[in-house]
Amino acid sequence: MPFPILPNTMTTELSIIGSRDILGKTVNAYGDFENPLFDPAEVAEWLDYRKDNISHMLADVDENEKVLIEVPTVDSSNGYESKKQGNLRTKRWFLKEFGLYETLMLSKKPQAKEFKKGVKALLHDLRTGKAKLAPQSLEQQVANGLIAANQIIQRLQTQVAVAEQQIEADKPKVVFADAVSVSKSSILIAELAKILRQNGMDIGGTRLFERLRTEGYLCSKGSQWNMPSQRSMDLCLFEIKETVITHSDGHTTISKTPKVTGKGQIYFVNKYLGKDTIIAEIA
Repeated sequence: MPFPILPNTMTTELSIIGSRDILGKTVNAYGDFENPLFDPAEVAEWLDYRKDNISHMLADVDENEKVLIEVPTVDSSNGYESKKQGNLRTKRWFLKEFGLYETLMLSKKPQAKEFKKGVKALLHDLRTGKAKLAPQSLEQQVANGLIAANQIIQRLQTQVAVAEQQIEADKPKVVFADAVSVSKSSILIAELAKILRQNGMDIGGTRLFERLRTEGYLCSKGSQWNMPSQRSMDLCLFEIKETVITHSDGHTTISKTPKVTGKGQIYFVNKYLGKDTIIAEIA
């Protein structure tokens, strides 16, 4: 009879995947072809051990070569570790493939070697398709269908979680996309202030100039007043527009106006709206 497993214990139903008669004893393999399991109570029967010796047999097996699994409650007089789960479930030890080989190697029983050879042959035939699979009951088929459905649900939940993480990671770019259409053309600082204000930041052109000076993006002294600092220019946040002005007396002067580049727009919108800077992503 297959042993349906409770959630968070195993992801597949523990059922018989193949059987073989060896030395007059029935050898059952449970689980799946890649990770077969064996019932210690059955192993003890192969080797003519008493039921109260099963716990000693398991104690000699490495921890990573046995697994504790929830199955329907059985008679606890079998002598090995079990823990009742309400009135219906019990936790029982099962041997993994190499845990079984280890048990058979440690056994002094003369038949142990033959059982080891027989188990290897059984698993080889199962994995190569030469062994006849144990028939599935209707209940087992339904259980397997439910397990497959649960695996699909878990996979979809994982995909949703990954998508949500990506949305969170993309928030800075989304904020900027909502704030301004990225353009290769530069804009005035006053225009940047309007963009920030439209998206919730209480600031105007004058205060933005002051803040940029305070934070070192614009120069605050001398003839370079309100001109981009060397730091800003190194980051390509600003450019300087030069305009030649011809006066009425014929002489000319050059007017310099700082303008925010496309990269600078992205930088400051995300900086001042409280989002992570994404300048590296658009370099």
